[in-house]
Amino acid sequence: MEILSVTIPLFILLIIGYICRKKGIINDSINDFLSKAVYYVAFPALTFRSVASSNFRETFNMGLVAVNVIMVTGIFVLAFALAFLIKDKTKRGSFTMTAFRSNQGYMGIPIILSFYNPQAMAKGAIINSFDSVNVIFWSVLALEIFGVVRANSDKNTVSAKMRDAGKTARKLLVNFITNPFLISAVLGLTVSYFQLFSLVAGGMIDKTLVLAQNTALPLAMIMIGASISLNSISKNLKLVLSASLFKLILSPIVGLALGMAFGFTGEDLGICMLFGAMPSAVSSYVMAKEMGADEELCAATIGFTTLVSIVTISAFKFVLDNIILKGSII
Repeated sequence: MEILSVTIPLFILLIIGYICRKKGIINDSINDFLSKAVYYVAFPALTFRSVASSNFRETFNMGLVAVNVIMVTGIFVLAFALAFLIKDKTKRGSFTMTAFRSNQGYMGIPIILSFYNPQAMAKGAIINSFDSVNVIFWSVLALEIFGVVRANSDKNTVSAKMRDAGKTARKLLVNFITNPFLISAVLGLTVSYFQLFSLVAGGMIDKTLVLAQNTALPLAMIMIGASISLNSISKNLKLVLSASLFKLILSPIVGLALGMAFGFTGEDLGICMLFGAMPSAVSSYVMAKEMGADEELCAATIGFTTLVSIVTISAFKFVLDNIILKGSII
């Protein structure tokens, strides 16, 4: 029931977006406006405030952070490498993001709270703070690299590639350091570490951030719903299933294995596993749409993994509680 209480509202928002598109309430121009509002305002506000308001010093556990960073980075490297096998270059960045990037903030933290306690949720918030920086780094890098590959796909001569090498490097650097997701995550970590959030908590700045962040998930899910068609899943079925295998099966197995290797038990091991088991991140769609990747593939994968995660999360939690922990495997 805890999982359903989180995932069902997300699907209701997806359905609302889908119906709005079918009825003509949302068209391409409205969807583009919503995308920019979420990308440049809502998600950066959400990222900054969730990271900045966490109690870094009290709940920081380097081992838990390391497990999550290693798991996410490892899945990214594998997905990124396999993405080069995809013939359609426009789908490579979207496949990579949806295969490695988890919905740790929106679903992971609430589910950890419902399964465990507020202290476990606080640990999860700190892990998610580092995860925000980590996944944004790899996401922007992958999208920029695959974007450059697309742009240069018709330039077959060595001389042409050499002429554009410096320009490409500068473009990658500028786009990376000015990405609003990355900037908000780094600023949030800085504020959290130096405990500066209390200076603005409850004030006008904080209330503005709250108003902005509260629009992020509803708008993003409605956007995704408006972008989903029955054909989008069927025509991308192979990639959707492949990304889902990475996200819903391989990631939690790696998280669980790493947690056991680090000697974690109980709720800490559960956090390692649950964060890996979350469906593809909603923010992947926003980044894909704004950075020229295939947002249709992102939308299809996010919707599919969110639905299937109801089953897979429950299955992994059952195995953890009733076989691994009770069976004294560790």
